[in-house]
Amino acid sequence: MQEPLTTEEARDYGHRAYINGKKRVPIHDSLFYKRVEETLVNGSEATVGSASKLFGAWLDGWDTANLKSNTLK
Repeated sequence: MQEPLTTEEARDYGHRAYINGKKRVPIHDSLFYKRVEETLVNGSEATVGSASKLFGAWLDGWDTANLKSNTLK
């Protein structure tokens, strides 16, 4: 089992999703979602709001990459 997913890693997943042309829908990023499941379901990191922090970080990464690219999708 991997280490728990951090918000910084979640941001990286969002950034990579944008670069790879994925829509701004974290649940459709299967690699990210698998890590979220491993962290929250199989691990001991589940707390109230922990999933929303990870999804928010993913969105932040996607949005930041989008804004830096100068072309909104």
